Amino acid sequence: MVLGSEPIEPFLLHERLDELSLQEEPELVILARLVAAGIAVAPTVIVPAAAEHQFYQLNNLPEQITDLFRAIDLHDPDEDDLEDVVPEVQALLRSNFLLDEFIDSLYRAIRILTVSGRIRRAGSVGRTAVRGRPTLMSLRDLWFEDWGLESLRIRLQRYKRLNFKASPVLIQPPQDLLDREGLTSKTQLNLDPAITLYRDPEYGITRVQGSQPKNAS
Repeated sequence: MVLGSEPIEPFLLHERLDELSLQEEPELVILARLVAAGIAVAPTVIVPAAAEHQFYQLNNLPEQITDLFRAIDLHDPDEDDLEDVVPEVQALLRSNFLLDEFIDSLYRAIRILTVSGRIRRAGSVGRTAVRGRPTLMSLRDLWFEDWGLESLRIRLQRYKRLNFKASPVLIQPPQDLLDREGLTSKTQLNLDPAITLYRDPEYGITRVQGSQPKNAS
């Protein structure tokens, strides 16, 4: 996909169910199925992976980050070298800015929240932040965590290369409690019994833990 200067904007979960049903991210697929089946799902803003990818591309970050790692053996990196380069990568990331149009679209989208929201990668718990600029800062922090020392160490051990891949972020109401009545929803959609659902008591399902086998309908 060729990314221009037009911002890739956040959108609401219920607005693009057909698109989400084709996603590779299992949690988004299941949340879309829950909405389509008429099951209460909490208001959810999706920041697509393409928005994060656009931030990197427009600021020429892949080339600059690669250059910072030029002297490091990615197959067998020295721990001290990694500790030295991580602050440089973080400083580089934080020296670049999101498009104003993207920021405005994010602020419009999160109006569905009341006072605060939970910001998280698909498949994770995430953290809470007050609606507005704190939400934006939490989104940036979440993106940049992929270049923290531990995340970087894990990727290098697994892939022997930087192997950065953008992924979707969800912004939802803050409460995230175990859904003790989730059996009905799981039975209705023929979901794997091992899947766990979480909910905001006021709004509905917020999170799906586990994934559906690909051959299950």
